[in-house]
Amino acid sequence: MAVQHPFEKRYSWRGPNRKPSRFDYFMITSDIEAFETEFIEKVKGDIKTLTEEYESDPSIDIATEDKQFDINYQLLWDIIKMKFRESAISFSSFQKKEQNDKEKELLYKISLLNIENS
Repeated sequence: MAVQHPFEKRYSWRGPNRKPSRFDYFMITSDIEAFETEFIEKVKGDIKTLTEEYESDPSIDIATEDKQFDINYQLLWDIIKMKFRESAISFSSFQKKEQNDKEKELLYKISLLNIENS
């Protein structure tokens, strides 16, 4: 299991019991390491949008205080995980479609070469 930023003491989430968690520990496998920067930036943007949507006071400095939200922490965490899964499925589907399109193009080119060489 590979962890990004293993020595940083920053957390993606801190629940009401003050127990922090890190999103980069969530579902990490060698396959996920291959995710592109575009996907990672999308997920970061999704998390930022969701937390801004539900935060009580956007002026709070998270370096000195914990943010407060209009919904309970567990529900917000579940929404974040749902959005992460949605983004992962969408990204994977797009990657699969691109791969299939490239494969079809290569097969077409091979068939043209076979016709030319016949």
